[in-house]
Amino acid sequence: MNFIKLSIITILLSIGLKSYTTMELASNISTLDINMQYYFFVEDKKAFLIRERNNKTYSLWYYTSDRKWQPIHNASAFDGFGEAMANLSNILVNKTSEQITFGNINNNNIDNNIKDLLSNVANKTVKIGWYFWANQRAFLIKRNPNNEISIWHYASGRKWQPVHNASAFDGFPKAGKTFDNVVFIPSSNTLSLGSVINENGMKMPPMPSLY
Repeated sequence: MNFIKLSIITILLSIGLKSYTTMELASNISTLDINMQYYFFVEDKKAFLIRERNNKTYSLWYYTSDRKWQPIHNASAFDGFGEAMANLSNILVNKTSEQITFGNINNNNIDNNIKDLLSNVANKTVKIGWYFWANQRAFLIKRNPNNEISIWHYASGRKWQPVHNASAFDGFPKAGKTFDNVVFIPSSNTLSLGSVINENGMKMPPMPSLY
């Protein structure tokens, strides 16, 4: 199942050569209830993805510069990379505080490349965002300093395009509050999005699908 899910993510991250406006992207996911299964975080300018397995352990991947998911902890072979053993002593996820704490590297026989990648997270606590896909588009959400939810779309060129309540980033303009309601419940990994609104707070009619 993880293989299938990651394959979908890889495909989604590889598409999207066409640019879309903020309103088009917001309309594409408006009024949806989304169950998110992946955590996403950036540490030392490196991007990582983590997912809880059925046995209550966690798998960890590193997103490489050539858009592949490299297993680095407790994950099956994928994207041309070999299987990763349980290379960290433990991983603790605190959904309430939206943080993940990593233990120390406990395998001295791993490849130096994997060891270097794991050193970015070992014995650290990091703030997390949630990664999800909806209607064939990939998105990231994270709580901003004002304790509000910001949303970005993974656009072409490995860039994050602000969609809702997010500052200008990666060459894209800032996005105001494009949804009239955003309900995020970390404890259940659920996100509910309301209708699209314009800068005057008026509800906008649905736009054509992007797929």
